[in-house]
Amino acid sequence: MNHLHEWLEWEEKNNDPLPSEPMHSWIKSSICFAMPAMSVIPRMEQRKELMRLPYQNCWIEGNGKITSSSTMDDGIVAMYCRQKTDGFVAIISRRATADGSKNWSLYGGLGWSNHEGWVYQPELRSSINLATAYTDWLGNFLTLLNCSNVSRQEHHPSGQLQKARTRRGKLPLFSYWTLNLDVTSSERTDDCGGTHASPRLHLRRGHTRQHRPGKWCWINPHAVGNKRLGIVHKDYAMRPLEGTA
Repeated sequence: MNHLHEWLEWEEKNNDPLPSEPMHSWIKSSICFAMPAMSVIPRMEQRKELMRLPYQNCWIEGNGKITSSSTMDDGIVAMYCRQKTDGFVAIISRRATADGSKNWSLYGGLGWSNHEGWVYQPELRSSINLATAYTDWLGNFLTLLNCSNVSRQEHHPSGQLQKARTRRGKLPLFSYWTLNLDVTSSERTDDCGGTHASPRLHLRRGHTRQHRPGKWCWINPHAVGNKRLGIVHKDYAMRPLEGTA
């Protein structure tokens, strides 16, 4: 389930002055996506060819960090995104899950420009590490979303649940999309020479690859090389966000 209906109910109840009337209408018409949790989505190089929204108005949410402190750290992060001519903008709202409340708070705005890369509201400078973590998260998700071997699956709320909500005067639930990686069509290749070739067995991290102009796919992590010539061990350390240790 996504939380757009919950956010709209909260926004109406609190008469939040942030969304203008056109923006409020855009948010209500958004296509919803559920991102993998912030802690598990793979890291990858973000290419501008893949940094685009699937629809003009998207509500993209997932479980992730909501503060830069060690207290009340986990929650739901929701990003309303709108496609522009040269990129897109995103307005981020968040709510905690630890205390069971449904109170949302505005974090701020950021965006992607095809010419400048990621841009941030000046107000986010005090928590720029967290803002950068959000852009990495969103950028990695869009990169996967726009790979040709990653399919989308739509999830619909049951009709019975929708009718029950209508009787109680609540907003209907929104359907939402998740990603499915087609492992069978995710290419695996052996070393073919070049500057990145290594004769020893090693783990190659997942990455994007362009097969022809405009067609990108996701390559799963896989082992390459000859184990008889030795093994290259790679350790990757995950550092906590500043202020969370």
